[in-house]
Amino acid sequence: MEHSWSGNVNITSVPRSAKVDLVGVPHAGIGLDISFHQRELDDTPPGNYDPTYWWPPSAGYNRAISRSTYPPIDSWRVLGEALQKTGMTADEAALVMGGNMMRVAQKVWG
Repeated sequence: MEHSWSGNVNITSVPRSAKVDLVGVPHAGIGLDISFHQRELDDTPPGNYDPTYWWPPSAGYNRAISRSTYPPIDSWRVLGEALQKTGMTADEAALVMGGNMMRVAQKVWG
């Protein structure tokens, strides 16, 4: 089942953008720094917010700064399956989906 929404991103884009092939499964994880749009919530930083401070063109952010688009939260339930379609085993997908973070957290705060 394909989960998609407006824009060019869908739940199958998440595993492709994980770049696990660059760092290896033991070093990959799904970040929690994702945001979901809510009409009643304005999460724009206060004051004179300049997105180019955080995403400078000199670091390769040459496209127009715009709000990121993420898959809707209900589509994330199929992420494990989507990761496995990239060639990961079920155990590797479980590591990327939180097992690696748990390992690091236990080591750091354990």
